[in-house]
Amino acid sequence: MWKENRKEKILTENLKRLNQLVVDEINKMQSQLDSVLIINENIRQTHRGMNECQHTFEILVDAFLHAQDGIIQPQLITIAQVKDMMKELSLPDGLDLPSFPSLEFSRLITPIIFSKQTYLVYILQIPLLQSTMYQLYKIPFPFQQQGSIFVYIETKKDYVCRCYETQVWKTEPRGITGLS
Repeated sequence: MWKENRKEKILTENLKRLNQLVVDEINKMQSQLDSVLIINENIRQTHRGMNECQHTFEILVDAFLHAQDGIIQPQLITIAQVKDMMKELSLPDGLDLPSFPSLEFSRLITPIIFSKQTYLVYILQIPLLQSTMYQLYKIPFPFQQQGSIFVYIETKKDYVCRCYETQVWKTEPRGITGLS
């Protein structure tokens, strides 16, 4: 019986050692599996980063190509961003920035684009508006000369206007489309 106990004890010890080896191997495999999963995630992130870099590179190449034609690259600066920047400007009295819809506003802008060292420089020439008030007269209109004598001026234009501030007279042919 003593031999049987000893054999049983040896068997139990060997089973415990075997169990420990199996547990150690499972832990090693789990650690290796975790490492492989981390490496795969890093590869995915690196691949996504490379794709984003490629996309950014293509945008920059397009920007340089469009810059030669004087075209603003919308992925770098949009008309909405230009309008937002313009809102922060303080202009001298009597000058205003155009407040047209984006498409019309983009046609007003004259971009000067060049590269300087590692920068792509955008200089945007935007015409300013002069807020001048005019008084509009339909021609002919009488001018009083003396007492009850009136003079009518006959012109080739239908309208005449006068600037309130400078008292300058201007004419516009056949209807008002825009004052010069």
